[in-house]
Amino acid sequence: MVREGLKYVVPMLAAAALSAVILGHHALTYVALGLAVALAAFFRRAPAPAAVSPNAILSPAAGFVIEVVDEDEPLFMKSPARRISIFMTPLDVHVNTAPFDGSIRYTEYRPGTFFKADRAEARLQNEKMLVGFERTDGVRCLAAQVAGWLARRIVCDVCVGDNVRQGRRYGMIEFGSRMDLHMPAKFQIRVTPGQHVRAATTVLAEEVVAS
Repeated sequence: MVREGLKYVVPMLAAAALSAVILGHHALTYVALGLAVALAAFFRRAPAPAAVSPNAILSPAAGFVIEVVDEDEPLFMKSPARRISIFMTPLDVHVNTAPFDGSIRYTEYRPGTFFKADRAEARLQNEKMLVGFERTDGVRCLAAQVAGWLARRIVCDVCVGDNVRQGRRYGMIEFGSRMDLHMPAKFQIRVTPGQHVRAATTVLAEEVVAS
């Protein structure tokens, strides 16, 4: 379990223990214990990173692909890009991971609303944290952690200048939400809308390198 889950799990365990002492085998005891187990599962760690080609982009979030579109990215990449949007359900791993080895070149927090994360307006209007990743060869990606109506707590562990490893944690969105990842247009997409992806495991796209 990740550290952010402690503030939810510990009180529930304390409530279950107190209920057991005072009430014994009471329904409240089992409800509190069940909630503690469910919260611990919600805040589980991301799996170990998969061993993939250095030209691959690993999914930074677990959930369902809801959009794959071509569009300009004017903030960090400042070029035509491909965007993959992932809807993170409360049952998915909440931890967000780096798409490739590199460094952090851009961060920006934007306050906003809390529309349901799979709605079109959520991408533009909801609270978000933007993080720009850059490989040593100059390839860039922009990831947006987008809060939703349930997930109203974005955690970002990195700052500009930090080095990151592919598939390693850089933040999380408590209780799931949405992740938008922009990547260079030259990358070939390996996923389709409706597909379930796993953080640090699923290859979202690969760069085609001429032989």
